[in-house]
Amino acid sequence: MLTIYGRKVVLEALHDANVNVYRLHLAHSNKPARIIEQIIALAEQRGVEIFYKDKSALSRISKNARQDQGIAADLLLEKMRTVEDFSASTPCANARYLVLDRIHNPQNLGMIIRSAAAGGVDALFIPEQGGAAISPLVIKASA
Repeated sequence: MLTIYGRKVVLEALHDANVNVYRLHLAHSNKPARIIEQIIALAEQRGVEIFYKDKSALSRISKNARQDQGIAADLLLEKMRTVEDFSASTPCANARYLVLDRIHNPQNLGMIIRSAAAGGVDALFIPEQGGAAISPLVIKASA
């Protein structure tokens, strides 16, 4: 599970049917805004559990009070697999793969992921050690 935060990032995750959004956390203190209404409507449409929290509780969930914008979401990362699991599956004939190594900066990794998605890359290989891990900062940069 991975927790993401920020209004635009959470909205994009809810728009993508391939992203399994498990829970949505909203601050009671959020002022009415169109994007919040869209997020709530999409979450309800997808059957996502919605929890309302005070700002300090939400900050403990997001671990980034300055950038969470009063919203966080928990994602289930079902499509992330090990190389062994991936190798055991049937490969696609014309699939495009991108292998990364030693990308230490989370923002750079996020921008590479965004570019790979736009370029039609089918699978991305990221080492478990020796670089930035998938994190909320990476997700925010990829949005």
